[in-house]
Amino acid sequence: MRQHAINGSHRTIADHQTISGGIIGDQHALAKNLCGNAEGHRKHIIVVNAEKVRLTGNKRNQKTYYWHTGYPGGIKSRTADKILDGRFPARVIEKAVERMIPRGPLGRNAMRNLHVYAGPDHPHEAQQPTALDVAGMNPKNKR
Repeated sequence: MRQHAINGSHRTIADHQTISGGIIGDQHALAKNLCGNAEGHRKHIIVVNAEKVRLTGNKRNQKTYYWHTGYPGGIKSRTADKILDGRFPARVIEKAVERMIPRGPLGRNAMRNLHVYAGPDHPHEAQQPTALDVAGMNPKNKR
């Protein structure tokens, strides 16, 4: 089992979404994991400092998350600004990656491999995760 750590401070949600979703959303590896053939190919992503994630443009005030309570007229909404300043700022990254992963049993299994934490500390230090340099992976940053 391989674990990768990503520092979420001052990176956009799109960076986290594409990197995390691409690593944990590998369907070929997930199918092997469900059959039990390749347990060593399972990859975990640890995102720290999720509260410091950056949104481009005016998305912090305009991006809206909706859910339904189940009652008639029970549509609820909350902006990304309120979520990031609220109790669970890690949910912004979790929802971004979740919407990139296919729905179904394989997607739910993949989301179990994503661990997002609001602050700089996480309980996975004993597994010695390798740090991913997200800025170095972008070819635009090599100028």
